[in-house]
Amino acid sequence: MIGISPDNKTFDSFKNIAPYLHHFFSEDILVSVCDREKYIQIDGAEKFGLTVKAGDFISNKGGDFEAIKTGKVIEKNISKDVFGREVKNVSLTNSYILENVEKTNNEAKNTDEILEFVKNIANKTNLLGLNAAIEAVRAGESGKGFNVVATEIRKLSKSSAESIKKIENIIKNIQFSVSNITKNINQINVYFKEQASEFEEINATIENLTSTAKSLENISKDY
Repeated sequence: MIGISPDNKTFDSFKNIAPYLHHFFSEDILVSVCDREKYIQIDGAEKFGLTVKAGDFISNKGGDFEAIKTGKVIEKNISKDVFGREVKNVSLTNSYILENVEKTNNEAKNTDEILEFVKNIANKTNLLGLNAAIEAVRAGESGKGFNVVATEIRKLSKSSAESIKKIENIIKNIQFSVSNITKNINQINVYFKEQASEFEEINATIENLTSTAKSLENISKDY
């Protein structure tokens, strides 16, 4: 916000200059001319999706109101220290999540080895139960009790094999999900890095705008 004297000549000069100020910048800007209560002229509001228009009262939360109240030049920078840091923090958070997702994936791979080991035990147990059943038959009447034990061993082996298969399917689904999450996080990281770069460009543009505003203030003092 630039303070100007109330004479009509200076005021009209700013109204005439305002529509052309955007030509000095590569990025979109908003320029407003106002009195102590209302906006007299606004250029560029639609580019930012703002509904404010000439004749609207000045919000007491904005830089315009503060400039009028204090009589000073008010600078409102959207700097990389504000937005860029937030974007980088999100990117770092995503990197942390990605690191833990990869650890989960590695743990799932280690579980595969354990399941393979248990599967081998189940197979050997099944073979042991089968051999025990054969020996029980050979023993005849005296081997009936042992045959019951052998049958239970084989049931346990079969149950273990079925449980292992279910666990394997669950782990495969987890690994598939982890793969998708990793892919998505990598894409998000790329996006936020691009956003951080764009915020730096916006910051540079606003610094140029501030410099121009100061120059216009100096010009207004000559009237």
